[in-house]
Amino acid sequence: MSGRGSRFLALSALMCAVVFCATYFIKIPVGVMGGYINAGDAVICAAALLLGRGAVLPAAVGSALADLLGGAAVYAAPTFVIKGAMGYAAAIIQGRKLAENGGKPSFARYLLSAGVAGLIMTAGYFLVEALFFGLKYAVAGMPFNLVQWGGNVLISAALYRPLKGIPNV
Repeated sequence: MSGRGSRFLALSALMCAVVFCATYFIKIPVGVMGGYINAGDAVICAAALLLGRGAVLPAAVGSALADLLGGAAVYAAPTFVIKGAMGYAAAIIQGRKLAENGGKPSFARYLLSAGVAGLIMTAGYFLVEALFFGLKYAVAGMPFNLVQWGGNVLISAALYRPLKGIPNV
């Protein structure tokens, strides 16, 4: 394996672990339905900044693992799809190959990627909860998903400057 390939693989595995830890350990319980707000979505946007489209697997695997080990196994498969889509969308919007900022997206583009990723998360879980548990449950969970969305845009904003200095792999 080439040096670049080895670095990419190592960073992918590291980001998978960081997504898992930010989702599993950094959480604030909300509501009566057992949901929680976590920092994992902000790490997914960070992974997209560092790995481009290679962020899909760390986003999907790290988040689904947190559901499996956190007692929310019913959400693991949908989480895998939703979080993978978030990583992909964030990478596409960030346009990692951009010449601006030494190959990094502008701050506005990075925040836009976090916003769109949050939209995917909110819509995805709304659909999953409506299918699994009914429309009333999905509507009741919507405010918490919106808070998750907003919180992770703020966390993403705080992470941008330190991450911008890390070279692409």
